[in-house]
Amino acid sequence: MRLNADKSESWRHPKYEPCADVDADAHGRAQGAPIQEVRSKREEMRKKPTSKAAAPADPRFKPFLDFAFEAFAQKHGQKPTWGARDFKALSAMLASNRSLDAAELERRFRNYLGSTDPFTQKQGGSLAYFSAHVDSFLVGPILEPQKGGQNKEDNPVHSSAAAFWKALGVNPETLPASFRRHTEAFYERRENQTTVELAGAVMDGWTVLGNRIPAPFAKATSALRRLGSAADDSNVPILEVEPWAR
Repeated sequence: MRLNADKSESWRHPKYEPCADVDADAHGRAQGAPIQEVRSKREEMRKKPTSKAAAPADPRFKPFLDFAFEAFAQKHGQKPTWGARDFKALSAMLASNRSLDAAELERRFRNYLGSTDPFTQKQGGSLAYFSAHVDSFLVGPILEPQKGGQNKEDNPVHSSAAAFWKALGVNPETLPASFRRHTEAFYERRENQTTVELAGAVMDGWTVLGNRIPAPFAKATSALRRLGSAADDSNVPILEVEPWAR
């Protein structure tokens, strides 16, 4: 209750008026204000538009990455150590080249792996480098230039795999230069393999790149296999790795 001085006639007859309801109402509003404010903020948050969903991944990304991993492993005998930088570069390249389909990407990557140019080989098969220079492999592999206009790998007389060609019974001059380079790369990384075992590894690595095995090479390998493992082991020495190639 609250004293109303205007209506009080004397101190003996004071006039009071109720005020508890007003105070309670004011107190209630004061206590309810934070709750209402929280509810209001929640309503605002619900009304706010949600952020846009992330753009879907490029459908070419994973299939090409799987192919590149396999091709690299077949060529080098181990998986690549690509990281976030490589994957980011690949994503950016795909986003900027919507017209490149899977087949064309794989063809250019084969050219990349088949390049013998020292600078390109120093990239170590980097996926980031390929992604940044994808047009460099449009025509074919980048080959190492040599004096006299002929690539060193294209001269069968000076082939580093002469012992292998002799053991297999194949004249390297009858084979494409790109296949000879591919074979010599395997020969230089060989372990204690027989001629047939090395020839099989060469063919596996060549076909995974989407290439056809030259007929002379395939026929010579088949003929040597027919001789049987015992004959092969007795007539063809194991192709050991020289100390410099270990």
